[in-house]
Amino acid sequence: MELIEMYEMHEGMTNSPVTHLSAPISATDTTIPLLDTSVFPDAPNLATLGFGEDAETIRYSEKTDNELRGVTRGFQSVGKAWLGGTPVARMFTAYDLNALIANITGINVNIPAVNNTLTSTSTTVALSADQGRLLNTNKLERILRPPQAGIAANFAESRSLASFYDARVSNVGMIKITLPYSWTNTTHHIVIRGYDYRGLGAAWELIIGGYNRSANPSWVNTGAICTTGNMPNDIVRFAHDGANCCIILGSASSLWSVTSVSVEAAITAAAIPAALTGHTVSIITTEAGITFSGGEFYANTPPQNTILRPTWENATLQSGWAHHTAIPLRYCKINGAVFIRGVITGALVANATMFTIPPEFRPLFPNTFIGVGTSGAANFNATVLANGAAQPMTGFSAPSATYHISAMYIAEN
Repeated sequence: MELIEMYEMHEGMTNSPVTHLSAPISATDTTIPLLDTSVFPDAPNLATLGFGEDAETIRYSEKTDNELRGVTRGFQSVGKAWLGGTPVARMFTAYDLNALIANITGINVNIPAVNNTLTSTSTTVALSADQGRLLNTNKLERILRPPQAGIAANFAESRSLASFYDARVSNVGMIKITLPYSWTNTTHHIVIRGYDYRGLGAAWELIIGGYNRSANPSWVNTGAICTTGNMPNDIVRFAHDGANCCIILGSASSLWSVTSVSVEAAITAAAIPAALTGHTVSIITTEAGITFSGGEFYANTPPQNTILRPTWENATLQSGWAHHTAIPLRYCKINGAVFIRGVITGALVANATMFTIPPEFRPLFPNTFIGVGTSGAANFNATVLANGAAQPMTGFSAPSATYHISAMYIAEN
């Protein structure tokens, strides 16, 4: 069974009772004064001004006792001025029929936009019906995927999640893509498309991936690659703003020009978040309140998927061990290679765990490293086991001392 586009449909009124404008309106008024609004269904819905080929169909988002508000003018036909006393009713429109046909048969008909303007932080831009429809995809379109054999239970694919456009020729800051959830133990495959007037090739497509771990909250096993074109300001970072996980494109000094960004698709698996929609895209100018993890990436070629600066995380020490205040024991992963380095203090006990590494940083087989003692303390051999536990090997026990740790191995998990 093929995917079907679902379009917004509206309640009708029996016999389409008529009311009238209580005052004249211009072609751009978005509040419509009426003698009686009880003849209209609750918002959101449609109304028709006038009759015949000169009529104007509008969409309203709020209804009061004597007004329709939040009105999209010229939802069908063209917005125009109307005199007081003009008849207004909830008529059956071409939109109603086209939406019904599309929802039943899956035929892709040309349905006008719900919102035909887009306001950025300083500019309002008029959009065509098709552009407006794309902007409001998350409101107008729903993708229905029927149950199918072979589709995993802990798997979800969402499309057309958020859009952003800024008409300014020169705009400084970072593109922030905010996900509608916090740390959820979810794997991500997200497709982001965009256009920037200054960009090489202008249009670009970015694929990012990562796991937002809830234990020791952070992004891990991350990556970013530009598969089409070249994304301007091509640094990609994984972050959290204190409430939600987010993706940051560029830096605080990045320059954007006539920029559009669309979150086209997200494949989530493992633990599926309760909210799969509600993504937002915005430009921010400060990193205040944002914490980064999972590394930074050049998304463009060459080279692809190159980490600029890895994110080092503090190791979880067992009781009796302590981090050095200036050089704590930390670990990171770069293209599958795990690095552990730092200084800890404690008493060596053979085959007793000193610290533990999370699952995605663990080796498939035990890996041996050397701990270097300071202030006369002896060196020792230790092993990182497949369960993430780092332990001194048999025969290595010593009173409390300070040790330098340095290890590197390939993560097989």
